[in-house]
Amino acid sequence: MRRIGLLAALFLTATLTGCVGPMKLSRSVDEHYNQFYVDSPVITELASPLFITGSIVASTVDYALVNPVFWWKDALRGRGTPYYYKNPEVPAEE
Repeated sequence: MRRIGLLAALFLTATLTGCVGPMKLSRSVDEHYNQFYVDSPVITELASPLFITGSIVASTVDYALVNPVFWWKDALRGRGTPYYYKNPEVPAEE
C-alpha cells in the first residue's frame, strides 16, 4: 500500500512540476480570446470572466493530462514541440 502511495506522489510531482509541454489548450483559449477582442472589444471585455475561467481550466488540463504526454514524447525524440500561433483576422475597413 505504501508503494502505491509513493508511486502516486511521484506521478503527481512529475505531472505538476517537470513535464511542461506546448500548453495546447491554453494557447487555443488565448487565440480565441484574441480573435474575439479584434471582432468586438466591448463584448470580449464583458465576457472576460468566462475567458479567465476557461484559461484556468485549460491550464489545469494541460498540466495534468496534455503536457506530460507531449513532454515524454519530446524527451524520447530529444527535441521540443513548437506551438504555432494563428494571427487574428482583422476585418477589412470600408
